[in-house]
Amino acid sequence: MVVARAGLVLAAMAVALVVAEFVVRQFPVATIELQVLGKDRQPTTVASFALALDPAITPRPQKTMAPGARLYLRYQGLHRPWLEEDGAVAVRINQAGIRDREEIGFHKPPGQRRIVCLGDSVTFGFGIPVEDCWVRKIETGLRQRFGDVRTVNCGFMGTLLVDEYWYGLKHRFHRFHPDMVVVTLCLNDLLISTSGVAHFRPDPAPSSSELLNRLRTWLGKQPHQLDPDVDYVEQLLNLPADHPLYKQHGLTRAMLWASGTPQGALREMKAWCAERDLPMVVILWPFLQGLEAGEHYPFQKMHDMVAAFCASEAIGFLDLLPALKGQCSTDLWVSPNDQHPNPKAQELVCGPITSFVSKHCGFERR
Repeated sequence: MVVARAGLVLAAMAVALVVAEFVVRQFPVATIELQVLGKDRQPTTVASFALALDPAITPRPQKTMAPGARLYLRYQGLHRPWLEEDGAVAVRINQAGIRDREEIGFHKPPGQRRIVCLGDSVTFGFGIPVEDCWVRKIETGLRQRFGDVRTVNCGFMGTLLVDEYWYGLKHRFHRFHPDMVVVTLCLNDLLISTSGVAHFRPDPAPSSSELLNRLRTWLGKQPHQLDPDVDYVEQLLNLPADHPLYKQHGLTRAMLWASGTPQGALREMKAWCAERDLPMVVILWPFLQGLEAGEHYPFQKMHDMVAAFCASEAIGFLDLLPALKGQCSTDLWVSPNDQHPNPKAQELVCGPITSFVSKHCGFERR
């Protein structure tokens, strides 16, 4: 009798598992697809808006956006307050070739002071309206303190790494007549990582059972939750030059911190600014992972290295990690598969950046 009952229980469990497997396969996991749309809101490619830069003004072949380009980034299937109804966000490039207002051109009105902000897609405001990006948001507070101040968004316009920021300033962005230069770094400017603006653990080999795969996702650690016992900074700094991650992202070890290239570019920018009596500062964004209270943030060592370098070079330095610590990391992402900072993350850093820039700009208060 006991054996028979056990057999019935096992059979029932087997049937339940088969049914559960069938059910989960009927509801595939929704994916967020990033699409590029033209001004007519029809699918296109970023390449249709790209212009090759003169090789003489960039350390490697690079492209920028065409002046006057109008496009949309659409996160199909994503609904967020800052996105339009179809999941899109507008990107408008002005006639000077940057994601900023048309009034920000190469002519600077008398009495206006400009803060040129260099950086990558985090400075550009990838995935969010430009008005929600820290570059634009800090302008309000600065104008209240100092009068006619404009922040100039030079992020992502053919500049993705620190030496490209330097070439951009030297050959292109100086034409905006800066009164201050802000160099914004993200850790992917300094370290190779598995994802553009985050570093993930390798996914386990998928099972043939979709139910088991879902359970792993629901019950296990997420890929962005890294092992606190692993020194990821040391590991990534020491990856050999032929590691597949470099090829995957179109980078080389010679572009990143371990080679000394970013440090050299920062020194060159500092010297260029000093010759013109311009203040220059560095702001560092963390990877948006491991920020939760009590969680281990895996990249503190890299922050410490950048801070020590800036101190040794007498470069003003602001680390944004303290402003974001204690937050749920995924609540700061543009989308579940895009770890760029969303408007909440941008808002959290605006106060510290405004105070920091105010301290170092040297502008007279109004």
